[in-house]
Amino acid sequence: MIRFLRMRFILENCSGKRSNTSVYCCDWMRRSAPPSYNSEYPAALRSAQIGSLWSPTSGTRGTLSEIAIYCSRTLVIIEFNMHSFKKRKKKLLIIAGAGSSIPFDMPSTGDINTLLSTYFQDCYRTDDSRSVDVYSYLREVTNNLSNSNYEDILYDINLLGLISNPLNTLSSLINLPLSPNIRDVIFENVIPMNHDLFTTVVKMANDKILEEFRARCLRLNRNTDIFNNLKKFINGLRYRYEVGIINLNYDDILSTACPYMFNGFNDVGEFKPQEVIYKDKWNFNYNIHGSVHYDMAGDENSIHSIKWVSDLNSDFNGNSLGRNCQVTKEGMSHPTSAIITGYDKPNQLFRYPFSIFYSILDRLVYEADKYMFIGYGFNDYHLNKSFNRVSLGKNKSIFIITLTEDKIQNPMKFRNDPWAKQVEEIFLADKHNFISNKVGEKSCYTIGKLRPNYIEHHKDKLFSIWHHGILSACENKDQIYKYL
Repeated sequence: MIRFLRMRFILENCSGKRSNTSVYCCDWMRRSAPPSYNSEYPAALRSAQIGSLWSPTSGTRGTLSEIAIYCSRTLVIIEFNMHSFKKRKKKLLIIAGAGSSIPFDMPSTGDINTLLSTYFQDCYRTDDSRSVDVYSYLREVTNNLSNSNYEDILYDINLLGLISNPLNTLSSLINLPLSPNIRDVIFENVIPMNHDLFTTVVKMANDKILEEFRARCLRLNRNTDIFNNLKKFINGLRYRYEVGIINLNYDDILSTACPYMFNGFNDVGEFKPQEVIYKDKWNFNYNIHGSVHYDMAGDENSIHSIKWVSDLNSDFNGNSLGRNCQVTKEGMSHPTSAIITGYDKPNQLFRYPFSIFYSILDRLVYEADKYMFIGYGFNDYHLNKSFNRVSLGKNKSIFIITLTEDKIQNPMKFRNDPWAKQVEEIFLADKHNFISNKVGEKSCYTIGKLRPNYIEHHKDKLFSIWHHGILSACENKDQIYKYL
């Protein structure tokens, strides 16, 4: 007489492979007792327990779905479908902004402003008694003297190029302060302040910024405690989650801290778009705004094609100044560069390979179970919109690592600055529901009065803020892991 039993086994398998429905046989008499019914019965299908399984996975651990066992007195045939061998790790999407790199001697926006002002003093100056470098002069023209964000300034210079373009029919209607003329310090001649000058300034600025980042990456000492702490922090995250990094920085801090993560390029530096688009498993680090390792070496398709060059001592084919601009239909000109600067980034991201990274951004945001923002100022609106579209009612947790250097700054609950407004608007998180004190404690009104390494959290959402920067987060990684 044949008896029919339906059972369910939940097991784990380190191989992570999938298998079609398989049939295995064993000698019933070699088993001490038949398995009892339980819909979630944990077991290890080993040959010693069930008998001789003719299975390549005999002696391993796996996840089995429905198992039908047909029993006779001497033979058991077990039929099952191996549908999921490995318990899925949750996916953590990290957005790395400038604040994740500045502590490792990468330039801040203020440093870059100073760099560009100094650089243009030796290139272009106003041809008047003031003799101001052209970059500082254009900051003044565009009312950016109090603004230290070079991306704002380069965008405004690009706008000047747009409205001063003779091909733009509106240029004759707009009265720009295009005097004085500019003196070319190198060639010792005077040139007018016009569309060509504006586009030239932005191109030269791009090249200088990339040159500065490469120089800093080359001289960075990576054998320090803080760098080792960063590696341990990222490795700890990878142990707990499937990690993907959207890297907004040009430097190679994260790519050297976790070199095992896929960057979109193969071993010889060729970009692999299909692997990026169709990649199932995470473990990636994408420099979506460019990298010090991007080289416009060109190929048979385009002289501007980008490759990955690992050795920063190599001769790079950057030189935006010697290349035509990327011009939008609206007339905005952007440098053809290995990095993307300024605003209007969506138009700049249409270039290859940036467009491939941009095309999968929404998918990555929706796939992620958790988000971590490190040193991100929430100024990239194309990125903010991706997170704004995600429903946060599905247990997606948010963790922000920021460095609030102004210790008299209010905690999130009482803040009214642009950063806090952006956070509240993007994540639909009422700032008044952030908690900066324990039950029974008096509320803190400044960051400086928060308890050491305290994590501010939202009472209604899985939302936490670490105000002490990336270095402190790495030193207190176990506390960070607990809140994720």
